[in-house]
Amino acid sequence: NQGVPTVPLEADITRTCRTLRVRREAQVRFHDLDLRRPIDQARSQLFHRLRLLGLRWIVPAESSVQSQGTFRETWQSRWEPEYSVAIVEASVWGTTVESAAAARVDKIIAEGSLVELTETVERCLLADLPGALDRLLATLADKAALDADVVHLMDALPALARAQRYGDVRQTDTGALRKVSEVLVVRICAGLQRAVASLDATNAAAMRRRIDAVNTAIGLLSESVRDRWLDTLATMIDRTDVHGLLLGRIVRLLLDAERLSDVSLRLQRALSAGVAAADKAAWVDGFFSDGALLLIHDAELRGLLDDWVCQLDDTQFVDTLPLLRRTFGTFAAAEREAIAERVARGAESLDRARNEEFDVELAAAALATVDLILGKFDG
Repeated sequence: NQGVPTVPLEADITRTCRTLRVRREAQVRFHDLDLRRPIDQARSQLFHRLRLLGLRWIVPAESSVQSQGTFRETWQSRWEPEYSVAIVEASVWGTTVESAAAARVDKIIAEGSLVELTETVERCLLADLPGALDRLLATLADKAALDADVVHLMDALPALARAQRYGDVRQTDTGALRKVSEVLVVRICAGLQRAVASLDATNAAAMRRRIDAVNTAIGLLSESVRDRWLDTLATMIDRTDVHGLLLGRIVRLLLDAERLSDVSLRLQRALSAGVAAADKAAWVDGFFSDGALLLIHDAELRGLLDDWVCQLDDTQFVDTLPLLRRTFGTFAAAEREAIAERVARGAESLDRARNEEFDVELAAAALATVDLILGKFDG
């Protein structure tokens, strides 16, 4: 109703929605956006700004056309009367959607933790708020320089690295973002040695999740940053004060990065007789978690693991079974079947080789040929 007075923020939302052909409808509507189209990119910016303001009228969703690429976004809208009240409440931040969202970011800059700041970087970039993003990155760099807690830095990096994926599709300069990310990596590498020392099982499991997250994030950064990270991990694989869960995981990450050539020897050493059963299981958990393909295709690793399980006595087997079940429970059913099939096939081949007798008459012709060849080389 045009006769009803509205706050400036609601007037701006109404005007912007009319321009972008976004309707306030009571029924659920999906918006499948292709960010290569200018109108869809403008819609995406509006939707992300509304999210920063806490207006839940339009929220991220999934649909049949959603893809993993950065060119696609899917949103779901459904208008309810109480959202008019929420818009009035959000009007304290500004008179337009852009200014209000930027002011909301400034409040996070003033009060947020390091992790909250990095999560907001991604949202600010998606909402196309360059001024607020500059202020956010400056504050983030200062806070990262003062924060000595490696855990905080590790928790902060993934969101910051992810945000760099949006530079190409949104024509956004992510140079400053990249510099802050690289500073975080340098500080993480400097403090990781101390952070992994003498952890109990619970804290080691939490640290493994952080190491996995950082490793994934660093894959989105430059090659030099990745090399620094892998070099840092390589310095820890022979330490005795690092939990087996972490040692196994670090060896696995270095194997995936083609940085190790003695993995079979390390697995053999980790499963040797002098190591406690719980420590062996922890190492196996760290190394083989989400690693079904390793066991399917690497007969040597599969054989070492099979030999270790067969050597466990009843007490050790009962003690390690929960850890092993948790590790292999992450594999898909088809992967577990493939591993079992290869283990069984290997056992059958070994039994067959042991039971077969050597037939001298059948081998005589082949042996004569070998003698002839060797005689020629000797001559």
